[in-house]
Amino acid sequence: MLDEEIEDDETDDSELDKANQIDRKALVGEIEIIKGFIASALKIKHDSKSDALLKALESSFAQLPLIVKL
Repeated sequence: MLDEEIEDDETDDSELDKANQIDRKALVGEIEIIKGFIASALKIKHDSKSDALLKALESSFAQLPLIVKL
């Protein structure tokens, strides 16, 4: 009975080792994709959405006294 349990443990360990192996080609490919994202992000010099939001807020606050009598 004990021998069977030891064999089962050894089988489980080898299966875990296979499951935990890293596919180096896939890993290198994923790293290159991430490097591409980083490069693209670093090229962003102007955030037009933030600029548009700031302009809209400035305009809204400028018109606020006309809308609400303080």
